[in-house]
Amino acid sequence: MALSALSLSLSTPSKHLGAFEGKNQLLIRGNKSKHSSRARNKGFSPLTIRCFKGKLIPSPEILKRITSTPNPTSNGGVVPSTVVPVVPSDLNVNDFRTDFMFGAGISALQSEGSLDVDGRGPSTWDSLIADGTAADSYNRYKEDIQVLKNMGVDTYRFSISWSRILPDGTVRGGINQKGIDHYNNVIDELIANGITPFVTLFHFDLPGGLQNKYNGFLGSEIVSDFKNYDDVCFKYFGDRVKNWSTINEPQVFGQYLYKLGLPETTIQNPATVLL
Repeated sequence: MALSALSLSLSTPSKHLGAFEGKNQLLIRGNKSKHSSRARNKGFSPLTIRCFKGKLIPSPEILKRITSTPNPTSNGGVVPSTVVPVVPSDLNVNDFRTDFMFGAGISALQSEGSLDVDGRGPSTWDSLIADGTAADSYNRYKEDIQVLKNMGVDTYRFSISWSRILPDGTVRGGINQKGIDHYNNVIDELIANGITPFVTLFHFDLPGGLQNKYNGFLGSEIVSDFKNYDDVCFKYFGDRVKNWSTINEPQVFGQYLYKLGLPETTIQNPATVLL
Protein backbone atom coordinates (compact mmCIF):
# COMPACT_ATOMS: atom_id res chain seq x y z
CA MET A 1 0.00 0.00 0.00
CA ALA A 2 1.39 3.35 -1.01
CA LEU A 3 2.34 5.73 1.78
CA SER A 4 2.89 9.42 1.24
CA ALA A 5 2.57 12.54 3.33
CA LEU A 6 1.07 16.00 3.21
CA SER A 7 1.96 18.99 5.36
CA LEU A 8 -0.58 21.35 6.88
CA SER A 9 0.03 24.88 8.06
CA LEU A 10 -0.62 25.88 11.65
CA SER A 11 -3.79 27.66 10.59
CA THR A 12 -5.32 24.54 9.05
CA PRO A 13 -8.40 23.37 10.98
CA SER A 14 -8.25 19.88 12.43
CA LYS A 15 -10.64 17.99 10.19
CA HIS A 16 -10.93 15.54 7.32
CA LEU A 17 -9.92 17.28 4.09
CA GLY A 18 -10.99 14.65 1.60
CA ALA A 19 -9.09 12.79 -1.08
CA PHE A 20 -6.87 13.49 -4.04
CA GLU A 21 -8.31 11.51 -6.91
CA GLY A 22 -5.38 12.06 -9.25
CA LYS A 23 -2.88 10.46 -6.90
CA ASN A 24 -5.30 8.14 -5.13
CA GLN A 25 -4.43 9.57 -1.74
CA LEU A 26 -6.80 9.91 1.16
CA LEU A 27 -6.05 12.58 3.74
CA ILE A 28 -7.15 11.33 7.13
CA ARG A 29 -8.09 13.40 10.17
CA GLY A 30 -5.21 15.55 11.31
CA ASN A 31 -4.73 16.51 14.91
CA LYS A 32 -1.70 18.38 16.08
CA SER A 33 0.08 15.98 18.38
CA LYS A 34 3.53 15.21 19.71
CA HIS A 35 5.36 12.97 17.28
CA SER A 36 7.69 10.22 18.37
CA SER A 37 11.41 10.34 17.66
CA ARG A 38 10.84 7.49 15.21
CA ALA A 39 8.45 9.65 13.20
CA ARG A 40 10.83 12.60 13.27
CA ASN A 41 13.68 10.40 12.08
CA LYS A 42 11.55 9.42 9.08
CA GLY A 43 11.19 13.06 8.13
CA PHE A 44 7.68 13.71 9.41
CA SER A 45 7.22 17.08 11.07
CA PRO A 46 4.65 17.69 13.85
CA LEU A 47 2.40 19.12 11.12
CA THR A 48 2.60 16.19 8.75
CA ILE A 49 -0.33 13.89 8.14
CA ARG A 50 0.14 10.45 6.68
CA CYS A 51 -2.04 9.68 3.68
CA PHE A 52 -2.98 6.20 2.66
CA LYS A 53 -4.14 5.01 -0.75
CA GLY A 54 -7.80 5.58 -1.49
CA LYS A 55 -10.16 6.40 -4.35
CA LEU A 56 -12.75 8.70 -2.87
CA ILE A 57 -13.79 11.82 -4.73
CA PRO A 58 -13.46 15.03 -2.66
CA SER A 59 -16.35 17.42 -2.34
CA PRO A 60 -16.38 20.52 -4.59
CA GLU A 61 -15.70 22.65 -1.52
CA ILE A 62 -12.54 20.70 -0.76
CA LEU A 63 -11.42 20.64 -4.38
CA LYS A 64 -11.78 24.41 -4.65
CA ARG A 65 -9.77 24.93 -1.50
CA ILE A 66 -6.96 22.70 -2.71
CA THR A 67 -6.73 23.96 -6.29
CA SER A 68 -7.47 27.68 -5.98
CA THR A 69 -5.44 28.72 -2.94
CA PRO A 70 -2.67 31.04 -4.22
CA ASN A 71 -0.56 30.67 -1.10
CA PRO A 72 -1.36 27.30 0.53
CA THR A 73 1.04 27.72 3.44
CA SER A 74 -0.41 31.00 4.66
CA ASN A 75 -4.02 30.28 3.77
CA GLY A 76 -4.36 26.85 5.32
CA GLY A 77 -4.06 24.88 2.08
CA VAL A 78 -2.32 21.60 1.41
CA VAL A 79 1.34 21.36 0.47
CA PRO A 80 2.81 18.17 -1.03
CA SER A 81 5.53 16.74 1.15
CA THR A 82 9.02 16.04 -0.10
CA VAL A 83 9.17 12.84 1.93
CA VAL A 84 9.42 9.87 -0.42
CA PRO A 85 9.19 6.36 1.05
CA VAL A 86 12.06 4.12 0.01
CA VAL A 87 11.17 0.53 -0.83
CA PRO A 88 14.05 -1.90 -1.48
CA SER A 89 13.97 -3.19 -5.05
CA ASP A 90 14.85 -6.69 -3.89
CA LEU A 91 12.14 -6.93 -1.20
CA ASN A 92 10.74 -10.46 -0.98
CA VAL A 93 8.89 -12.77 1.37
CA ASN A 94 12.08 -13.69 3.22
CA ASP A 95 12.39 -10.10 4.47
CA PHE A 96 9.29 -10.55 6.63
CA ARG A 97 8.91 -12.37 9.93
CA THR A 98 8.02 -16.02 9.63
CA ASP A 99 4.63 -15.36 11.28
CA PHE A 100 3.76 -12.47 8.94
CA MET A 101 0.49 -13.18 7.12
CA PHE A 102 -0.02 -12.19 3.48
CA GLY A 103 -3.59 -11.83 2.33
CA ALA A 104 -6.21 -10.38 0.03
CA GLY A 105 -9.49 -8.68 0.83
CA ILE A 106 -12.86 -7.73 -0.60
CA SER A 107 -16.33 -6.68 0.53
CA ALA A 108 -19.70 -8.30 -0.04
CA LEU A 109 -21.05 -5.29 -1.94
CA GLN A 110 -18.10 -5.40 -4.35
CA SER A 111 -18.06 -9.12 -4.99
CA GLU A 112 -21.14 -11.17 -4.13
CA GLY A 113 -23.92 -10.05 -6.46
CA SER A 114 -27.11 -12.15 -6.10
CA LEU A 115 -28.87 -9.21 -4.44
CA ASP A 116 -32.32 -10.79 -4.31
CA VAL A 117 -31.32 -14.45 -4.11
CA ASP A 118 -31.92 -16.99 -1.32
CA GLY A 119 -33.76 -14.67 1.03
CA ARG A 120 -31.33 -11.73 1.10
CA GLY A 121 -32.99 -8.43 2.02
CA PRO A 122 -32.23 -5.11 0.28
CA SER A 123 -29.39 -2.89 1.42
CA THR A 124 -28.76 0.84 1.03
CA TRP A 125 -25.94 0.10 -1.39
CA ASP A 126 -28.01 -1.89 -3.88
CA SER A 127 -29.23 1.21 -5.72
CA LEU A 128 -25.60 2.13 -6.53
CA ILE A 129 -24.80 -1.18 -8.19
CA ALA A 130 -25.49 -0.99 -11.91
CA ASP A 131 -24.98 -4.70 -12.42
CA GLY A 132 -26.35 -6.86 -9.62
CA THR A 133 -24.01 -9.66 -10.62
CA ALA A 134 -20.83 -7.87 -9.44
CA ALA A 135 -18.03 -10.48 -9.43
CA ASP A 136 -20.61 -13.21 -8.74
CA SER A 137 -18.62 -14.55 -5.81
CA TYR A 138 -21.86 -15.72 -4.19
CA ASN A 139 -21.92 -18.46 -6.82
CA ARG A 140 -18.21 -18.65 -7.69
CA TYR A 141 -16.56 -18.46 -4.27
CA LYS A 142 -14.87 -21.85 -4.75
CA GLU A 143 -13.16 -20.57 -7.89
CA ASP A 144 -12.14 -17.40 -6.06
CA ILE A 145 -10.62 -19.40 -3.23
CA GLN A 146 -8.61 -21.50 -5.67
CA VAL A 147 -7.22 -18.28 -7.14
CA LEU A 148 -6.26 -17.17 -3.64
CA LYS A 149 -4.60 -20.51 -2.99
CA ASN A 150 -2.63 -20.31 -6.22
CA MET A 151 -1.50 -16.82 -5.21
CA GLY A 152 -0.09 -18.28 -2.03
CA VAL A 153 -1.92 -16.00 0.39
CA ASP A 154 -2.33 -16.90 4.06
CA THR A 155 -5.50 -14.92 4.79
CA TYR A 156 -8.64 -13.65 3.14
CA ARG A 157 -10.61 -10.72 4.47
CA PHE A 158 -14.22 -10.58 3.33
CA SER A 159 -17.36 -8.96 4.67
CA ILE A 160 -20.72 -10.44 5.54
CA SER A 161 -23.80 -8.92 3.99
CA TRP A 162 -25.89 -7.98 7.03
CA SER A 163 -29.15 -8.28 5.10
CA ARG A 164 -28.19 -11.71 3.80
CA ILE A 165 -28.12 -12.92 7.40
CA LEU A 166 -30.97 -10.77 8.75
CA PRO A 167 -33.15 -9.69 5.80
CA ASP A 168 -34.76 -6.73 7.60
CA GLY A 169 -31.68 -6.07 9.76
CA THR A 170 -33.15 -7.42 13.01
CA VAL A 171 -33.13 -10.74 14.82
CA ARG A 172 -36.84 -10.24 15.45
CA GLY A 173 -37.42 -10.30 11.71
CA GLY A 174 -35.85 -13.73 11.46
CA ILE A 175 -32.51 -15.31 10.57
CA ASN A 176 -32.02 -16.34 6.95
CA GLN A 177 -30.65 -19.89 7.12
CA LYS A 178 -29.55 -19.85 3.49
CA GLY A 179 -27.36 -16.87 4.25
CA ILE A 180 -25.87 -18.68 7.25
CA ASP A 181 -25.23 -21.73 5.07
CA HIS A 182 -23.48 -19.64 2.42
CA TYR A 183 -20.98 -18.08 4.79
CA ASN A 184 -20.40 -21.39 6.54
CA ASN A 185 -19.52 -22.85 3.15
CA VAL A 186 -17.15 -19.98 2.36
CA ILE A 187 -15.40 -20.26 5.71
CA ASP A 188 -15.07 -24.04 5.47
CA GLU A 189 -13.71 -23.79 1.92
CA LEU A 190 -11.09 -21.25 2.99
CA ILE A 191 -9.91 -23.35 5.90
CA ALA A 192 -9.83 -26.51 3.76
CA ASN A 193 -7.44 -24.68 1.43
CA GLY A 194 -5.18 -23.45 4.23
CA ILE A 195 -6.43 -19.86 4.22
CA THR A 196 -7.37 -18.08 7.45
CA PRO A 197 -10.65 -16.13 7.26
CA PHE A 198 -10.75 -12.52 8.46
CA VAL A 199 -14.34 -11.28 8.62
CA THR A 200 -15.65 -7.71 8.47
CA LEU A 201 -19.08 -7.38 10.04
CA PHE A 202 -20.12 -4.16 8.30
CA HIS A 203 -18.73 -2.79 5.03
CA PHE A 204 -21.15 0.01 4.08
CA ASP A 205 -24.14 -2.15 2.99
CA LEU A 206 -26.71 -1.32 5.67
CA PRO A 207 -30.00 -3.28 5.61
CA GLY A 208 -32.65 -1.12 3.95
CA GLY A 209 -35.12 -2.02 6.67
CA LEU A 210 -33.04 -0.24 9.31
CA GLN A 211 -32.53 2.81 7.11
CA ASN A 212 -36.27 3.08 6.61
CA LYS A 213 -37.07 2.45 10.25
CA TYR A 214 -34.81 4.95 12.02
CA ASN A 215 -32.38 6.41 9.45
CA GLY A 216 -29.74 3.77 10.03
CA PHE A 217 -26.66 5.00 11.86
CA LEU A 218 -28.38 8.30 12.62
CA GLY A 219 -30.66 6.45 15.04
CA SER A 220 -29.59 5.18 18.46
CA GLU A 221 -31.49 1.94 17.85
CA ILE A 222 -28.67 0.87 15.52
CA VAL A 223 -26.54 0.02 18.58
CA SER A 224 -28.69 -2.88 19.76
CA ASP A 225 -29.49 -4.12 16.25
CA PHE A 226 -25.81 -4.12 15.29
CA LYS A 227 -24.93 -5.96 18.50
CA ASN A 228 -27.62 -8.57 17.87
CA TYR A 229 -26.38 -9.07 14.31
CA ASP A 230 -22.82 -9.46 15.59
CA ASP A 231 -23.96 -12.04 18.14
CA VAL A 232 -25.59 -14.08 15.36
CA CYS A 233 -22.33 -14.05 13.40
CA PHE A 234 -20.29 -15.02 16.43
CA LYS A 235 -22.70 -17.85 17.22
CA TYR A 236 -22.68 -19.42 13.76
CA PHE A 237 -19.14 -18.63 12.62
CA GLY A 238 -17.10 -17.93 15.76
CA ASP A 239 -15.95 -21.51 16.21
CA ARG A 240 -13.77 -21.09 13.09
CA VAL A 241 -13.41 -17.34 12.64
CA LYS A 242 -11.07 -15.81 15.22
CA ASN A 243 -10.27 -12.54 13.47
CA TRP A 244 -13.03 -9.92 13.19
CA SER A 245 -13.36 -6.30 12.07
CA THR A 246 -16.41 -4.35 13.20
CA ILE A 247 -16.99 -1.40 10.83
CA ASN A 248 -14.88 -0.88 7.73
CA GLU A 249 -13.46 2.65 7.57
CA PRO A 250 -16.09 4.35 9.76
CA GLN A 251 -14.57 7.77 9.03
CA VAL A 252 -15.15 7.21 5.31
CA PHE A 253 -18.68 5.86 5.75
CA GLY A 254 -19.70 8.73 8.00
CA GLN A 255 -18.00 11.47 6.02
CA TYR A 256 -18.87 10.51 2.48
CA LEU A 257 -22.23 8.83 2.87
CA TYR A 258 -23.83 10.84 5.66
CA LYS A 259 -22.11 14.22 5.62
CA LEU A 260 -20.96 14.99 2.08
CA GLY A 261 -22.85 12.43 -0.01
CA LEU A 262 -21.54 11.03 -3.28
CA PRO A 263 -21.42 13.04 -6.54
CA GLU A 264 -24.78 14.03 -7.98
CA THR A 265 -23.96 12.00 -11.08
CA THR A 266 -24.87 8.94 -9.02
CA ILE A 267 -27.15 9.51 -6.06
CA GLN A 268 -26.82 12.30 -3.53
CA ASN A 269 -26.29 10.87 -0.05
CA PRO A 270 -27.16 7.21 -0.83
CA ALA A 271 -26.92 6.17 2.80
CA THR A 272 -30.14 8.04 3.50
CA VAL A 273 -32.08 6.91 0.45
CA LEU A 274 -35.22 5.05 1.47
CA LEU A 275 -35.66 1.80 -0.40
